[in-house]
Amino acid sequence: MPDPMMTCPNCDRKDRTSFSKCRFCHTRYDAIIEKEKFKLDPRLIGIVSFVVVFGAAFKWVDYSYKQQKIKSMEPIVTSIKAANRPRVMEFYATWCGPCKEYEPIIEAARVKYAGRVDFERLNVDDKASADKKQALDVKAIPKTCFFDNEGNEVEEVVGGLDQDKLEIKIGKLLLPK
Repeated sequence: MPDPMMTCPNCDRKDRTSFSKCRFCHTRYDAIIEKEKFKLDPRLIGIVSFVVVFGAAFKWVDYSYKQQKIKSMEPIVTSIKAANRPRVMEFYATWCGPCKEYEPIIEAARVKYAGRVDFERLNVDDKASADKKQALDVKAIPKTCFFDNEGNEVEEVVGGLDQDKLEIKIGKLLLPK
C-alpha cells in the first residue's frame, strides 16, 4: 500500500510520506497552525510615508518656485503688454566672445523689424539688468528670450543664432494667433 498523500498545514506542500513531519519545513502534519491575517510590513509603511512626504515637499517647492517666477516676471510681462508688441531680450557681456559675434546679427534684426518687434539687449554685468537676469534664470550667455505680445515666453535659446534661424524665430512671434 502506497504512503498517503499529506498536505503540510504550514507550507501547503503535498507529499507522499509515512513520516509525521513535513520533509520541507519540518512541521508536524497534525499541527494546527493559524494563518496570519494580512499584516503590513513596517518597512513598507515607512517607505510609502517617505515617498508621500517627499512628493508633497517637492510639489510645494515647485509651486513656490513657480509663484516666485510669476512675481519676478510681472514687470517684464506688464511692459510687453503695454507695448503690445513681441519682444526679443538678449543677455550678453562685453567680455564674452560669442556675444560679440552675435551682436551684429541682433542689431540687423532690430533694424529689419523696427516698429514690429521690440529688442532689448541686457548686459549681465550691469546692476540695472540684475532683476531681469534673475527672473529669466540666466546662467549662460548669450541667451535670447522670445516673448509674444501678451508677455508669454515663447522660447529661449542659449548661444548665438545665425541670421536665418533668428529670423525664423522672430517670424513665429509675428504670426497671428
